[in-house]
Amino acid sequence: MQGKVDAITGLVTAECVEIALQSTKPVNSMHFSDYGVKALSMALAVHEDTIREKPDMVRRFVKATNRGWDESIKNPAEAAKIGKKHFPHAEEHLLKAKFEAVAPLMHTDATTGKATGWMAESDWDGTLAVLKELSGLKTDEPASAFYTNDFIPTN
Repeated sequence: MQGKVDAITGLVTAECVEIALQSTKPVNSMHFSDYGVKALSMALAVHEDTIREKPDMVRRFVKATNRGWDESIKNPAEAAKIGKKHFPHAEEHLLKAKFEAVAPLMHTDATTGKATGWMAESDWDGTLAVLKELSGLKTDEPASAFYTNDFIPTN
């Protein structure tokens, strides 16, 4: 923001939003996906024991999380107000802009029309390929070993 660097890395829904809104200079965000990198980002991680022992709790948690995201996408201004209430140091206009930045990233081509959080095996295949190539992930497990859609609400 001070014009001292040419580029930085950051989340397109966090630092990139803040810098674009606060910089006096033009800012461009380069999405990895625009350059052929297929990689999923945010997720809910649940221990297999919890899934086995408390599946109803997991189902309710996923349903509540999805409802929160869906409502935030529908009304980012209200979501920002709620966020400000719980995080008083946050700037409401930046929170709103971040929720707006999330909306177009909630689904991939393979998940459009599906419920929030529903994942496609092809997206996981791409993510695993990136992790194997760039971070040294060693696995022979199929993509289906890393995710489930079993807890995604259908209504």
